[in-house]
Amino acid sequence: MIQLEKFKDSNQLEVTLSGKVSAHDYETVLKPGIVEVLCEHDYTRLLVRCEGDLSYDFGGAWSDLKLGLSHWHGFDRVAVVTQLGWVRATVSVIAPFTPCPVRTFDPSEQEDARRWLRESLGSIHIQELSPGVLQIGLMGKLDPEVYRNKDEDINSHLKDLDHFNLLLDLREFQGWEGLSSVSAHLSLIREHSAKLRKVSIVGNSSWQKMAERFGKRIGGVDSQFFDGDHFDDAVEWVKE
Repeated sequence: MIQLEKFKDSNQLEVTLSGKVSAHDYETVLKPGIVEVLCEHDYTRLLVRCEGDLSYDFGGAWSDLKLGLSHWHGFDRVAVVTQLGWVRATVSVIAPFTPCPVRTFDPSEQEDARRWLRESLGSIHIQELSPGVLQIGLMGKLDPEVYRNKDEDINSHLKDLDHFNLLLDLREFQGWEGLSSVSAHLSLIREHSAKLRKVSIVGNSSWQKMAERFGKRIGGVDSQFFDGDHFDDAVEWVKE
């Protein structure tokens, strides 16, 4: 059985799965609810409660797969609330390959799950260091919504520039939530790479140093990595 709860003027859905879930449940309850939200919003955030007696028949499992694939890019974040070990194990296997962040929560953490769905996980800060030189700081874990909200801001800084230098501050960056976040990041780079002449990268982790190599590969951009405690050196270098 599937029970669906919608909220007025919200892109968030709450779904309870219990007992035996069939293809009929997906087709008559869950799918119409998701389609309705996506007709009004660009994406949906989903809280899924999986209760103790949950099971699937073959039709239900197949419908689950089809629904996920058909609305692959419509999900922005999914919280799974359950104490079922097999559900938690399944989520841990598929989560790295989903286009959006997916997390599991214990039933006692249901309010934490709702809060996680509502909040912004990370942020992007933009400032002009000098004419033609921008500083962009990535903070926390970034999800696709952060890129959507900042895209116009970045474009407004760059629209009148023939070229620019960039200081990329990764000192408080913790990575991306889901494959869609990585895709949004790469799209942003591709969109502005033709104007980029020089980039200094500041970070505290060895994996962040890989951004220096990536910068050199996109159109031969002059890039250099600086450890976090050499921030002033990075600023001086990118302004040269």
